[in-house]
Amino acid sequence: MNLLVVDDEVRMLGTIRRGVASKGYRVFEALGAQQALDQLNHGGHGIDLVITDYLMPTMNGIDLLNAIRSTHPTLPVIIMTAYADTGLVIEAMKNHCDGFIEKPFNLDHLVAEIERIKQHQIQNTKSSDLHQLLPKIVHQINNPLMSISGFAELIQSNLGNSDRLQEYTEKIISAVEQISFINKGIMNAGRPEEGKFGPVELSTLLDGCLGMFQSVFVLKGIQVERKFPVYGLQVPGDPFGLEQVFKNLISNAIDAMDGRTDKTLTVTVTPTQGTSFVEVNMEDTGCGIPEEHLNKIFEPYFTDKSQGNGLGLVVIKEIVEKHGGKVFVTSRVGVGSKFIVSLPVVQMNRLADDFNSSDNEEAFIQWKHISKEQQQIVMAQR
Repeated sequence: MNLLVVDDEVRMLGTIRRGVASKGYRVFEALGAQQALDQLNHGGHGIDLVITDYLMPTMNGIDLLNAIRSTHPTLPVIIMTAYADTGLVIEAMKNHCDGFIEKPFNLDHLVAEIERIKQHQIQNTKSSDLHQLLPKIVHQINNPLMSISGFAELIQSNLGNSDRLQEYTEKIISAVEQISFINKGIMNAGRPEEGKFGPVELSTLLDGCLGMFQSVFVLKGIQVERKFPVYGLQVPGDPFGLEQVFKNLISNAIDAMDGRTDKTLTVTVTPTQGTSFVEVNMEDTGCGIPEEHLNKIFEPYFTDKSQGNGLGLVVIKEIVEKHGGKVFVTSRVGVGSKFIVSLPVVQMNRLADDFNSSDNEEAFIQWKHISKEQQQIVMAQR
């Protein structure tokens, strides 16, 4: 679980963070209610539970609870307080507070409360929620299955070429591993596992996604153009989640080009001038999307494919927004479509400052994910 601990005392934040993290939870900190709201609305960490102090300046724990309920109605919240006030407890429960801990408490007490809420969520998962979630997971499984099928066909046609067979076999193993990862999410009460956020080298990730569909490109006669003018560009994110975004877009482009004479997929990485974002453009020469459908394609279950389920673009939109980005589309019927994924880039200089001037564990983890060569470049430019 990803936990957000909120308190206006730095020492208390550190104490709770170290204790809870020692029990295997991933912990984020917020020094006050406003910082907590900023993280929930813009941090993209996939917070599963908020633990907040009650007595804080400007906005107390109940005020924060109310603010959270307006934007994250189902997010569990535990309130900590040193005051045994029955009225406070009643007010917290009226605002659908999930847990209440009176200070002083020990670590085992807090962990027991976290686990109680976790089990309660699992036991009370609505069948309607699973009905919406499981098709999305199955949709993710379909992409590696397409890869397995394609490479199996290429193996059949290259039985005399041992080098090719080795390459295709490795691709199949990789696709099977991805299915295994997704299946773990299905077993976890219908919830996909949350990946860890860290710096992700964009060009390498895109090359890997395109490589997964190599067999399909060969079999269907699709030309792929890579335009990555900037290498080493990193975005903060979950590699598995970002892979699902680009693999779904590639899969859609392949389907859109069925039956076309000119089959070209162009993938372009473009840093946006004057901002801290990068755009990944995936442009195909497929059938295009009717103008009247453009404002509906990100709606659940909307599809114009005979075998589609209308969930691929929903998955894409959810993951991109979780990463603090946006997804756009332009299209012309009979010409093709271009999907634009805008993502924030890793702020290297700020990350270096955080790493050198504080005990910020998140900055430490992210900095260590950067290659030594890139660390040297950043430090030399400072």
